[in-house]
This record gives sequence, C-alpha cells and structure tokens, in this order.
Amino acid sequence: MSNQLLLRVSLVILLALAAMPVMGQQRRASIARAAQSSSNDSATTVFRSARDLITDGEWAKAQDKFGEYINSYPNEKNLDAALYWMAYAQYKLERYDQCRATVARLLEKYSDSAWRDDARTLLAQVPGAGRDQEDLHEPVAVGPVPVQVPPGGAGALA
Repeated sequence: MSNQLLLRVSLVILLALAAMPVMGQQRRASIARAAQSSSNDSATTVFRSARDLITDGEWAKAQDKFGEYINSYPNEKNLDAALYWMAYAQYKLERYDQCRATVARLLEKYSDSAWRDDARTLLAQVPGAGRDQEDLHEPVAVGPVPVQVPPGGAGALA
C-alpha cells in the first residue's frame, strides 16, 4: 500500500510540474493583454485629445498631437483618420506642401481607407494641387459666340 501511495503522490507532483509552464504562459498572455489594453487606452486618449483640438480650432496643437499619435502608436487602427486630421490641420495652417505630403501618405499606405474620399476632397481644395498656382488666377479667353440669324433676318426674332 505504501508503494501505491508513493506512486500516486509522485504522479500528482509530476502533473503539477507539467502544468506550471502552461500557467506561466497564461499569466504572461494575461499580462500582455493588459499591457495592450493600456496601450490602446493611451492611444485612444491621445487621439481624442487631438480631435478635440481640431474641434477647438487649435490647428498647430492638433497637428502636433496627431503627429505624436502617429509616431507613438504606429500599429493603431485609427492611423488613417489621424493622417487625415493632421492634413486638415495643415490645410487650415496653410502649410499646403505638408498637407499634400500627408494626404499622399494616407492614400499610399491606406488605399482602402474610409477616409480616402475625404482626403481627395481636401487635396482638391489645396491651392496649387494638380495645377500651377498661377493657372488658378489666369483669365480664360472666350472667343465670339456664333449666332445664327433666321432666314427672315434679325427682325424675324422679334
């Protein structure tokens, strides 16, 4: 009976030792999820803060805050939105070259983004986008408009 008890105790100890690495992996996974959640919370806070600056018309601060978000959280899901809003702030600050570059980055990196059409619309509003700045103010020459006179002469029109 003593051998059977010893065998059972040994078996329980072996099973407990075998389960320890699994428990450690589960604990590490739980810690990783908590860290990811904390990172997401921080990212969400920065994004909302930047978006609030847009609402308040604080364009320079918004541009900086969205830049912080993009650089600090390169794997977040809202990067396309952050790029759009950063470009919008640059547009409002009349930093048109930066705005064009930011929109180009958005369209290149996130070609299927829900922000694609908004970004294209913003780009179309940027002075000089797609045309030379001088072309926007150059008069258009209009030639004479041909008028057909009815067979009875100009008096037939009256």
